[in-house]
Amino acid sequence: MKPYFTLACYDIHAAKTRRRIVRILSEHGVRVQKSVFELHVDRAELTRLQHEIHALLNPATDSARYYLLCADCKALTVSLGETPLQAPRPYVLI
Repeated sequence: MKPYFTLACYDIHAAKTRRRIVRILSEHGVRVQKSVFELHVDRAELTRLQHEIHALLNPATDSARYYLLCADCKALTVSLGETPLQAPRPYVLI
């Protein structure tokens, strides 16, 4: 499956939950701001990730959003500052 360039953003109230979500997102992408990750994931992996994170959220105080960007949209993205757009991780088949 083709990976999507995805921005994952969150606003989590509880520090323990926030740390768990950071750990999960770090396994799938790169942290580019305090609550923003760039991910290169296929549709199935993104769905699993969303379910895993959703199970941790407190619906009264927390939120998470995922923005899928097409190749044309990614090409038009402007990055200012120290962190450039992340390249997809190479997949290794064993």
